[in-house]
Amino acid sequence: VTEGSFRVNNFSGDGGIILARILLNNKSLETLILQENHLGEDAGDKIGTALIQNTTLKKLVISDNKIRNKGARSIIENGSNLISINLSDNDISPEVCYELKNLIEYNKVLKEIIWSGNYVGFKGVNFIVEALNQKTKLKSLSLRNTSIGKKGIRDLAMGLIDNNFLEILDLSSNSIVYQSFVYLCDSLNTNKIRVFRCRNNLLGDDSMKYFAEIILNKNSKSSLTSFDFSSCKIYDQGFIYLLNGLVNNTKINWINLRDNYF
Repeated sequence: VTEGSFRVNNFSGDGGIILARILLNNKSLETLILQENHLGEDAGDKIGTALIQNTTLKKLVISDNKIRNKGARSIIENGSNLISINLSDNDISPEVCYELKNLIEYNKVLKEIIWSGNYVGFKGVNFIVEALNQKTKLKSLSLRNTSIGKKGIRDLAMGLIDNNFLEILDLSSNSIVYQSFVYLCDSLNTNKIRVFRCRNNLLGDDSMKYFAEIILNKNSKSSLTSFDFSSCKIYDQGFIYLLNGLVNNTKINWINLRDNYF
């Protein structure tokens, strides 16, 4: 068995600890999915400790639990062999982003981090920006619904201007407005991001105008091939800006604009 999926069970209490014991000696499991299992911080800590000895597990999904800071730190500090980590919706505080920074910088195989639904804020995003300024293997980063804030979005965008490795970025549900979106567009015009998910934000028509001018024009240096602006308060005029921008664009091959107002 190389993949184990245990979604929506009840491993609270001893269940998570038993799973950790199994991981200690398992030599075949590469993917473990423990989404929504009522796992607490002690179970998260035990699973993290098991990763010291287990070197075969490559993908860990432990989203929608309550492993909190203690469990998250254990998994991050011991997950040096993981390629993909999903710790979304685990009530993790911004200060743990310092350990996340170290993981991004020093893990030589890590390609995907899903951190959605945890409070990152301005403090946490600055740790992440520090890591993104280094040369890493990270290709995909999800910070959906992490309360980054206007200043955090600006700093993240500026930190990504010269980034040459990240290809997928999800900033959905972060209350992003036009003033912050401008910084993101300027960043997308120079970095290597191909897929940009920004759904459920407060972008509006002015953001679509700027996006069309900077990203969709035929002289743009952007690497973008896909964007998701669903539920972003876009009206008829914003839709027209996008359509006009797409007329001569040869790079974009997928868009999502559902649940807007045109």
